[in-house]
Amino acid sequence: MWNSLMAAVGTFSGPIVPETAQKCAAGWGSLVQVIGNLIQFAIYLGIAIAVLMIAYAGFMWVLNPINPENRSSARKLLMNAAIGLVLTLAAWLIVNTLLNILGAGGVGGATSFLSGGNPCIIPVASGPGVANGTGGGIVAVSPSNANDCPGALICTAGKCVSDPEVDNGDGLQGQPCNHDNPVCAAGLTCDATDTCNPIGSTPAEIPATCSASQPTQTLQAGTPQAFADYFSFDSNSERAEIPAASPALTSLLNCMAGTLQQAGYAAHTVGRISAITDSRVLTDTTKIKQCAANGSQKLSMCVHTVNSCHYGGYGSCSGLSYAVDFGDQQNADALRAAGRACDPSAKWNPAEAGTHVHVSVGADNGCGCDTRLSSI
Repeated sequence: MWNSLMAAVGTFSGPIVPETAQKCAAGWGSLVQVIGNLIQFAIYLGIAIAVLMIAYAGFMWVLNPINPENRSSARKLLMNAAIGLVLTLAAWLIVNTLLNILGAGGVGGATSFLSGGNPCIIPVASGPGVANGTGGGIVAVSPSNANDCPGALICTAGKCVSDPEVDNGDGLQGQPCNHDNPVCAAGLTCDATDTCNPIGSTPAEIPATCSASQPTQTLQAGTPQAFADYFSFDSNSERAEIPAASPALTSLLNCMAGTLQQAGYAAHTVGRISAITDSRVLTDTTKIKQCAANGSQKLSMCVHTVNSCHYGGYGSCSGLSYAVDFGDQQNADALRAAGRACDPSAKWNPAEAGTHVHVSVGADNGCGCDTRLSSI
């Protein structure tokens, strides 16, 4: 019990009203978080008052060794302080037990109560074909454009689905929102197209089918060669990320380098690596794992989102990179063709094709990341 109490006290160090209330509409999660913060503040205050009363009682006892009246007052004060401390701990124990029964994970876990870990989530209807802001569902309606998915959705296996790599940005209207951790400004919600729009507004039509663009090139896998010598890098910082590449990613990149060279592409002409992990965590395994668990949504040192394949996604893969970004998107067809020749089960993210080419082997290595991206 004592460890749980110290954990509850230690977790509260910010304002009583959560900062998320400034960015999104307050819901049940925010309310319970406020209650949890008030309880933790009361624990702080109660313990502090009890300690002061005990100290003062001891002071009176020491300074009045003979006067029975003052010694009696000190004894009463000491007894009242002890009773107050016991009542404070008992009240905490009762409330903590109640929140555990309700599934809030205790006082320290009140943030997650009725919110799935995010106090900004506003419960909406759920069911087949309805995106509820936490799962990024598929909505089947009459197609408006078979080659276009609205909002932040991407085309995977012929369906418009959520893009797991999208960042929330600052949650303003019209901006993309991440289905795993939707954060939209006050009055907005993450709609069926994974876009921050007014609550109750009608989302854009989502095509029943879609098709991603296909490369025109076909390559045969060539003899692998060291990708660090063949590909170029944005800077020495990106080159320093090489040791953090997982064996699976290293194997793919070595094969791609040999395949492109066999196809007639000279070294440093195709494939400019812009990220293996990111320039802030580099090869620091501890930081990589922290970013895998929290992402850019919670930690400023992270560039990519929670469970990104750049950090190894979920579970045992965490700590090494299973994805690479190429900054020369003008060579996307050649890079995809080489990747497909080396590993047909590898994934890529067409939603990011305008800025870079994201290639991943996390899904087929059981890392739980990039599972819904298109096959390369």
